[in-house]
Amino acid sequence: MSTSILKGCVPIASLTCTADAPYAPAVRGVVVAALTRLGIANEELLWLGELLTTEVFANAVRHAPRTRVRVRVSYDRPGARIVVDVEDGSRALPVRTGLPMGGLADHGRGVPLLEELSQAHGCKSLVRGKRIWFALEVPEGSG
Repeated sequence: MSTSILKGCVPIASLTCTADAPYAPAVRGVVVAALTRLGIANEELLWLGELLTTEVFANAVRHAPRTRVRVRVSYDRPGARIVVDVEDGSRALPVRTGLPMGGLADHGRGVPLLEELSQAHGCKSLVRGKRIWFALEVPEGSG
């Protein structure tokens, strides 16, 4: 994760699990519970958090199956920006595939969704894998 995106961030929740599809509900649940604890009741923001977390976790399941995954939720100022990051054991960085968003493709939507729906996103190579992150702006009055 970029140092600048984490600067001043306060971790508020985390979960370590295996990159296996049955853990997806628990991963989404950690993010929604963290946002709810912050007093965020905006349904669209909660949905975006779930959707983008699902995409990033699905990347880990696809490219780093059965490796250790750590999901972390942080904020930089209460009510300003939420950052979700997922570390997995694959060094393969996500790329835009050029696949159409519609159609029958079963992958390739993650990067376009992050580009379109997050305030910011990125990926960082680690010694043993990678960290993918995205940030969501919390609008005034979202609580």
